[in-house]
Amino acid sequence: MNILKVNDNRMVEVELETDIDTKMQYNDLVIKYLAESNIVIIAYDMHPADVQYVFSVIKIGKPVTFKCYNTGIRLEIYEPVNMELA
Repeated sequence: MNILKVNDNRMVEVELETDIDTKMQYNDLVIKYLAESNIVIIAYDMHPADVQYVFSVIKIGKPVTFKCYNTGIRLEIYEPVNMELA
């Protein structure tokens, strides 16, 4: 199950399945899993796109989870599970 939860403090909690290509979006924040490359891309949907992070998935088929928060300067990622910076 894919979950995108926004807390009162604007912290975004994400759980993303890694079985097939998946895309989730909150305002201009986009989280995509690309199955062929086995990566998660976290970006802002702008022209051109503003890629903030690219993560490799450690165990294919298992969900990835993380929290993120926009500090106003940069998007910060907290508590990543089943993924590592590419």
